[in-house]
Amino acid sequence: MITNRPNPNEAFPNPNIPSLCFIKNVVKNPRIIIGDYTYYDDVDGADQFEKHVTHFYDFIGDRLIIGKFCAIAKGVEFVMNGANHRMDGVTTYPFYVIGGDLDWSACHHHARCPYWRRSHYRSQLGGGLGHSSIHCRRG
Repeated sequence: MITNRPNPNEAFPNPNIPSLCFIKNVVKNPRIIIGDYTYYDDVDGADQFEKHVTHFYDFIGDRLIIGKFCAIAKGVEFVMNGANHRMDGVTTYPFYVIGGDLDWSACHHHARCPYWRRSHYRSQLGGGLGHSSIHCRRG
């Protein structure tokens, strides 16, 4: 029986390994949800995990959900839905990210132009114990 378990509510569970951090305890963004015991290992600042979640704009409304017992290595980057370009319009230009609107009168096919809307997505990593897991690695 295991009697010496790490505390999932401590940011740095092992003082001898300052590069290892239980990231649920340091992430501030409420749209990033992280399970117990999931850790990030980075000698350049394990408590800086949120810097590696890019294109994560509030107005898109997506979420990043990472389950329990996941191990995330240095160099991993989570590229969120703000990086996507719509493919069903007259252009792939990201008006919804940059701001402004398309002058539909300039489009000679404007009657067929789809309504420009944004969608709400989530990216999810399952628990690290082999069920519903996505395993990412650097190339």
